[in-house]
Amino acid sequence: MEQLRVRLEHLSRSYGSYRTLKGCYYFPGFELVVTRVQSDPFAPPSWIRLESELPSSWPQRWLVTADRRRALCDFLSRQLVQACAQSVLGNRGSGNSGHISTVKPGQAVLERTAVTLADQRLQLRLWLGLPARGRVPLPDQATEMFFEELPRIFSSTLEVDRAALEAHLQSVETACALRSQLRAHKLVAFIADGSILPRESGVSDQPLGGAIPCQSPLALRVSLETSQGPITGLGISEGLTLIVGGGYHGKSTLLRAIQSGVVDHIPGDGRERVVTRRDACKVRAEDGRAVYRVDLSAFIDQLPDGTVTTNFTTANASGATSQAASIQEALELGVGLLLFDEDTSAANLMSRDAVMRALVPTNCEPITPLSERVDSLVSQLGVSLILVAGSSSAFLPLANRVIGMQAYQPSDLTQAARQLLVPLPAHGSVPVWAAPGQAVVQRTLPLDWLSRHSRGEGLQVKVAAPNRLRVGSTELDLSALEQLSESGQLAALASLLEWLAPRLGPPLRQLMGELDQSLDVVGLVNLLASNHPGLARRRLLELGAALNRLHLPSGLKGRHKIETDPTVIFHARSGH
Repeated sequence: MEQLRVRLEHLSRSYGSYRTLKGCYYFPGFELVVTRVQSDPFAPPSWIRLESELPSSWPQRWLVTADRRRALCDFLSRQLVQACAQSVLGNRGSGNSGHISTVKPGQAVLERTAVTLADQRLQLRLWLGLPARGRVPLPDQATEMFFEELPRIFSSTLEVDRAALEAHLQSVETACALRSQLRAHKLVAFIADGSILPRESGVSDQPLGGAIPCQSPLALRVSLETSQGPITGLGISEGLTLIVGGGYHGKSTLLRAIQSGVVDHIPGDGRERVVTRRDACKVRAEDGRAVYRVDLSAFIDQLPDGTVTTNFTTANASGATSQAASIQEALELGVGLLLFDEDTSAANLMSRDAVMRALVPTNCEPITPLSERVDSLVSQLGVSLILVAGSSSAFLPLANRVIGMQAYQPSDLTQAARQLLVPLPAHGSVPVWAAPGQAVVQRTLPLDWLSRHSRGEGLQVKVAAPNRLRVGSTELDLSALEQLSESGQLAALASLLEWLAPRLGPPLRQLMGELDQSLDVVGLVNLLASNHPGLARRRLLELGAALNRLHLPSGLKGRHKIETDPTVIFHARSGH
């Protein structure tokens, strides 16, 4: 502690003299570690870590499971944000001078690097803007930040409201218990009665004030057991589920709640007891995305120019092509639940009506719509689908159940829909995919250019803008990955891409599986050997999706190979 005070007193008039602060200092109750020092006041802030033993007064029940530890750290990260807001004076000089902050959590309960637990030690990570006027250090202001504000931040973070913390832990534990029962009940999602599904706005994830709580129809109601007793709600079974209804009645709102149910939510969010299988993936059309050597022949084949689609590459995919590629890539990564919204899908990939079939013969149409692949997806691969349909009845004959939304309330329209149906045209039953549970294709991504970068100065991946990463000189648009909910998750993807660059080699699904297991064991901080304060973990489906969307620099494409496992390659039609 006194060593830090001396170093601050001996700063020169050069901002670079702040580099002498890097190191470890002992304060009453905690250790301060300065892990990274910024180059000037206008650069990204410095990184610091506050570390201590867990308070002896904290009961062991807060730490007994991995889910409880994750919930505890999440709760403390929210305390840390409030402590910074209440304890820090703010701007004191040029650029980021005088600021102390951490990443602001969203509505989800996630593993974040802002607060971690390791061997019964608590670690808080913060950004700190070392103060300067121009590029001249301000030692008095820096002393105030280190010796007054940081101790207040630390003590305030650990002053927890025990009742609120217990509610936070219980909420997460209940959500995990509900999710763990889905497979046993042959469900893919569960929406508890009383849940608030509408959000405040299209740019806010806060619950809408005054929204009507969701109540399940009796025909679709199920009951799941928790330590708090049975909880009833809308159970969505395996197979194909359609969500129908008029405009502005809550179809997409229900789907968005389902797609967000892969993570837990904080008390008061309204979706605390909305849970979905972890392997659910929202798929949409993405005009202009890059596609690299994906087998599209289950959906797109026999192109008029003779292009073979079993190994398809393009730098600028159409809506139908991009969505077909996203489906195949999701299946490769082991997705068990596909989510679609008619509004964000390519119409020609979803279905074709009888009139269009008569006008354009099948042998002149290279696109096989999703409506003709549902049976194969469900029966061969064991994949379920939830689809919002507002204008087309093409999927009704295939649906296992139909949920109607009216004024944000669900009803069971399955029998009503079946009474209106006409016989479904026969499309044949040629096997499309491999055996149930197997990947469609296991590719080794041809990204050795990433490794070459990493052996030089290191591959640099940065958050370029909301939903965009800059990978070397290539910009990567991830705006279609709707299940990314926080900026910290995007920052974590950037760090994981850098970490993966020299390690690419195994097939993508194997690589993601091994990485996921490593993260479960050691966590983001230890795996990446990083003290970055602003990373948040999400499923590795999003990391795989990011890799799949990389647009290779021109001139490299022809020098790459792709490896496949012949035991799991599918055949879209006989003869391929």
